[in-house]
Amino acid sequence: MIYLNYIFFISTLCFFVKFNSYSQLIIKPIFHNHLEKKNGYDNEEIDTINLPIFEDFSRYSDSISQSYIWSSTKSIQIRDLPDNIAPTLKVAVFDGIDQYGNPYNESSQFVGLADSLTSNIINLENYSGSQTVYFSFFWNINKYSEYPDEDDSIRLQFLGINNNWETVWKVNGKTSVDFEIFDQEIINLNTKFLHSNFRFRFQNFGKLNGPFDSWTIDYIYLNKDRELNDTIYIDRSLTYKPKNIFGDFTSIPIEQFTSEPNSFLDTIHVGFNNLNNQIQPIEYNCIVYDEIKKEPVDTISWKVPVNPIIQGFEKRIIKSSTIKTEKFIDYKDSIVIKIKFFINSGDTIINNIDYRINDTSESIYKIKDYYSYDDGKADYAAGINQQEGEVVVMYILNRADTITHLEMYWPKIYPNSQGKKITLLLYKKLNDDRINLIGNNSVDILINNSFNSYKLNSPIIVSDTIYIGFKQFSNEFIPIGLDKNHNNSDKIYFNTNGIWEQNNLINGSLMIRPRFSKVTEYLTLIEDNFKKDFIRIYPNPTDGIIKLNKEIDGYLVYSMQGKILFSHSHKTNTINLKNLKNGMYLIVLKYKNESYLKRVIKSQKLF
Repeated sequence: MIYLNYIFFISTLCFFVKFNSYSQLIIKPIFHNHLEKKNGYDNEEIDTINLPIFEDFSRYSDSISQSYIWSSTKSIQIRDLPDNIAPTLKVAVFDGIDQYGNPYNESSQFVGLADSLTSNIINLENYSGSQTVYFSFFWNINKYSEYPDEDDSIRLQFLGINNNWETVWKVNGKTSVDFEIFDQEIINLNTKFLHSNFRFRFQNFGKLNGPFDSWTIDYIYLNKDRELNDTIYIDRSLTYKPKNIFGDFTSIPIEQFTSEPNSFLDTIHVGFNNLNNQIQPIEYNCIVYDEIKKEPVDTISWKVPVNPIIQGFEKRIIKSSTIKTEKFIDYKDSIVIKIKFFINSGDTIINNIDYRINDTSESIYKIKDYYSYDDGKADYAAGINQQEGEVVVMYILNRADTITHLEMYWPKIYPNSQGKKITLLLYKKLNDDRINLIGNNSVDILINNSFNSYKLNSPIIVSDTIYIGFKQFSNEFIPIGLDKNHNNSDKIYFNTNGIWEQNNLINGSLMIRPRFSKVTEYLTLIEDNFKKDFIRIYPNPTDGIIKLNKEIDGYLVYSMQGKILFSHSHKTNTINLKNLKNGMYLIVLKYKNESYLKRVIKSQKLF
């Protein structure tokens, strides 16, 4: 009996452990199409190159484009990590996915050889017998991914004179590592490597089913006339893109922005690193471009000295001012802003190495018709696998607005959830009194590694705090895109057992966005015939009663199809739309023999 009770206890414990692990917010790798990225590079012909060899990866985009240094690069992704602590702007990431983001073996936990980065042939024959050829690089565990386990590793190999690869450096997972400091290694090339066909390569070993067990490599330098202590560089660099222009947001609705722009704007800042041991005066510059017009619209900073002066080996955050809203006074339906940040650092070309390449960084932000926390690129799939489970993202509005669509990024995973149904959610509160403002709006999941836009049954006026997301109907994992480059994990909530929990399990931004009223599916873009707000109507959107700042002589109300619904021919400063259905209407105002056209949205009562 004791034995049976023990078995029952263990079985029950395993059930609850399994249930709890399955009822939490979890992440999985994404499966990408090979055609989604076209800039990956794999040189079939091996070239011969000469010293010096320098690579800091700052010139590449998502993967290594054509380069004279590399002969086999197809499995490596180049990432611009948030709050990057690497020596320079970008790093080479080694994990369990190829350059397209595909797992090497998506159905297995098998550990094996994953990424590999191999150089072209480097002719070192003229340095035979020399003791001054050294190879150096920086490395760290990728703190924005899953940490490597004890059996995982990364290694550096040199090709010997007998055409055999020899491991000259290796690190295993679970090593005592300070995640805030990149370690530098420097290795002397002895005689057996000083030949005409020398090559080097980095390889990692770990799980092959996703972007896990991840390492980063940066700032590779191979040259002659070096010493063991040659680890100081006359190089000053930026370490991550300009950020925080809109605080947590990467995109904001134009109506929200124009109503109170200063409530969104934040100081623009970048990371800076001095790789030299000497004090160095630095000036910084920040220019704002209208990316649609391809022209500059504002110079926020120009040759501004960094104060106090930069010390040797110092890392610092450089902050510029906010953008000037008057530069965007001719507001359009959308604005694409490019922030270009660069430093005057004294860097130059030394020994055929251009140290200026990491002194400039750019980022893109949008003012359009939606809020977003993400950069549009999914790194993982996140979600739950609990029947009746719900996942939402919180947004805080600075004014009332009309939400018309929800947008969700459905990434491809193995196995996929194609064709599953979900219910769209829009909450004002996450307690027992919560009401889904959308109503019964059930939609199909279209797994396509992109955003899917879901039009609401009718526009809904919202204000203050909203929670948007979905409810699922099966225990199958429903994936939503997770951007790891922008951490808004505290905005994520999930409900698997009737109780809402604020996320503390994963880092990143869920790719769920609310879209608002400036969309052509709902509203024909008809401009008012005046620009100075001579006559103002409010509130708009409205639940029925509209007020005017002047007493008008009368008005006509039209449907969006141009049909006159009713008119009023007496002086008034209010308009009553209570008897109309929710929707969009045109109102022609009569005032002193002039006509003014207004667009009005009538929706359910404002919460």
